[in-house]
Amino acid sequence: MSANENLTPLERAALLEALRSPTHSLVRMGRHFVAQERRTEQSGTRKVTLFTGRVMNRLDRRALVDFDPPQFPERVVLNQRGLAAAQALDSGAKAVRA
Repeated sequence: MSANENLTPLERAALLEALRSPTHSLVRMGRHFVAQERRTEQSGTRKVTLFTGRVMNRLDRRALVDFDPPQFPERVVLNQRGLAAAQALDSGAKAVRA
């Protein structure tokens, strides 16, 4: 049994969003965390997925992310273990779609 099997759907979604972000991180936006997107030259509305601090704390307890700065985080960055877990989730999702 892999460690990824114990993740909740929200934790999996947060890892995948962070993986797809150019900086492999989620940034604070108000009370929530969102993935930084690549800059686009399109106007209009975009849907973003918001993640609560509670989800980030669970990922931190699982040692999958690092807070930057540690006390009052403005960013949550995937560490090596989190990056490997997110890549495993992503490759599993691609295999299911194929």
